Amino acid sequence: MPKIIKRDGRVEEYNEEKIVKACVNAGAPEEIARDIAREVTRQVRDGMTTDEIRRIVLSKLSQHAPDAAEAWRFYDRVFKGRITFEDGKVIVVEKGHLYLGRQVKDIGPKGLSHAKEVEGILKEL
Repeated sequence: MPKIIKRDGRVEEYNEEKIVKACVNAGAPEEIARDIAREVTRQVRDGMTTDEIRRIVLSKLSQHAPDAAEAWRFYDRVFKGRITFEDGKVIVVEKGHLYLGRQVKDIGPKGLSHAKEVEGILKEL
């Protein structure tokens, strides 16, 4: 099994079931989730990052289960403090300041906590 690099730098074995679970949790039917996981498995190689894998998964979800892809992006924005762009690239909003054009937004220790915060950030972008 290939070894992948997690966002925090840890290395672990690739696990296809994690992709299935994440897709199903986002609202994709299990059959679609398994198809996506198999496709990702064909593309995974040693040293690939979880961000690269995530982009592939979101791209496939957008094609085959758009509502699930949007639910995934919403979860990322609200609960993980990530802003995901159409191509699957992501900005992680750490605690501190987020500079958006003319505004400075203070981000608390747990990142973004309300949908209104996310909405304001997206309007500014």
